[in-house]
Amino acid sequence: LDEKGKKHLKPLLEKFQALSRWNEEEIKQSFAAAQQELGIQKMLDLAQPLRTALTGTTVSPGIFEVLVILGKERVLKRLGKALV
Repeated sequence: LDEKGKKHLKPLLEKFQALSRWNEEEIKQSFAAAQQELGIQKMLDLAQPLRTALTGTTVSPGIFEVLVILGKERVLKRLGKALV
């Protein structure tokens, strides 16, 4: 995960921390808000660093499915580790 990827993950982490409900719809809204805030045109440019931070690989099932399956606590923990 490069510095650019880490820079993109910080707003996502903050938005995910603020979620009171952890479901695909809420996650998608937070993701879209972070994407817009960062000025990222292509979803992939934000999804790839997130996928790498969560799974350790660039290949996985859909990113929103991965987020739901892992659960909020595990996602926040892995993102926190990736940003160190």
